[in-house]
Parts: sequence; C-alpha cells; structure tokens
Amino acid sequence: MKRKFEFDEEIAECPLCNEFLSPPIHQCKNGHLACKDCCEMLKRKECPTCRAKPFAHSRNLGLEKMIESLQSACVHAPYGCTELVKLEKEKHVEDACDYRQFRCPVMSCSYTGPKREVPEHFKTLHNASVFRDPYGIRRRQFYVQWRKKLHHIVFVLDTELFLVHIHEVSEVPLLVGKWSYNHRVIMFGCSSFGNDSLKYNIEITVKSKEGVSSTSKLDDALAFNNQTIGHIWGEDNFILLPNVNPTSELTLRLNLL
Repeated sequence: MKRKFEFDEEIAECPLCNEFLSPPIHQCKNGHLACKDCCEMLKRKECPTCRAKPFAHSRNLGLEKMIESLQSACVHAPYGCTELVKLEKEKHVEDACDYRQFRCPVMSCSYTGPKREVPEHFKTLHNASVFRDPYGIRRRQFYVQWRKKLHHIVFVLDTELFLVHIHEVSEVPLLVGKWSYNHRVIMFGCSSFGNDSLKYNIEITVKSKEGVSSTSKLDDALAFNNQTIGHIWGEDNFILLPNVNPTSELTLRLNLL
C-alpha cells in the first residue's frame, strides 16, 4: 500500500518571484534554486543569495521528479469536480474541466455556471435561440426565424460554445442618390466562452417576405473571449445587416476553424 504525504507548497516556490517551480529547475553550486523564468534571466549571472557564478550551475533532478509527481485537487472542486490534477498540467486541465465556472457576458446578469448549463440559462433568462449539434460537428448551416427582441443565439458545436450577440439599431440614415432614408439595421457580433483562439467563418443571408435577399459575411474572424473582454463591437468583429424586419428569414452558415 502506497503511503500518502502532506506537502508544504512554500517548499516548491521560487524564492525570487514566489511562483510555483516547474521543470527545468536550475540551481547554483551551493544549491540555491530558481524557477525557469528567473533562471533564464540569471543563468550567466551570479546567484542572488550567495553570489556564486554562474547561477545555472546544474539542474535539481530530484526536485523535478518530485514536483512532476505531485497532484492536487482541481480548482473547481467546490463545484463538484473530484479529479486530482498533476501540478505541471494544472492550468491546461482545469481550463477544460466540466465544472469550470463561466460568467454570463450579458452586462446586467450575474449568473455563473458550468458550460453545459449556459445554453439553458440563455434560453430561459435571455430569450435566446439555442442550436446544438453532435460531438465532432464544426460546420453547419442554420435556418433562424427572426423574431422581435432576439438578442442572442447560442450554438453548441463540437466542444465549443459559440454566442452570437445581436444589437438592433432602429433608425440609421442611408443616403441613396439625393435622398436620405432611415433604415433598420442589425449588428451581429460573435464570441466564445474562454477560448482566445477560436476562429470562424460566418455568412448571414436575410430574405424579406417580398423575396429580396441580402448577404453579409466574415471570413477567418477571431471570436472575442467574452470571459476576459467586455466590449464586443470592435472595428472588425461584427456583421452589419440592413433592412431586417420581424418577418425576415435568416440563413446562417457557421464554420468553426
């Protein structure tokens, strides 16, 4: 039977920056340690503790192996996760945890919850349309029936949660020849939940009840992370659709890259 031991976290902290040590761990000839980032700055300089040169004299392989074997409870344990996480993989594993908490990006909403519950939250509290696809599907064409006060569309594609924000501008002046007309305009912006590198192609076609169609699209666009960025309507992060009315039919083609 293997014995379990308690471990003081301070033992594995870099004495220079107080960050957790992770391999490779270098030391001076007298055994003073530093994390890999501090060591990179000091490796040709003297040890800040004993002045021995060079600082990166050797690696502490014993401590490296011990740290590689350490496990801790997932940071999302208070929400139900029972997994033990190896410390050097902690960030990556906990970002993908099913119990990770996501805040609702709607400004007036204080909800937080796991990703699997977010679509139902948007459907129930924010009157959103929700579309789901089986695991592994990252490209799909959707038919969306436009309805008044539709401000969010949630897509669950593969393992990603993708949110389309909709902002309606009722009166926008448009100059045609010598005449100025006011048009109803819809702005579509797209965001991800916690993914800083999610790219997509999106194409939206609006067909009026008279049969007139207009299409707008974005290619190779980067979805903004709604968990870290508050402002969606950037210079190149939205689609503008004119002449959308409550009887319009929307065809939305979405491809996650």
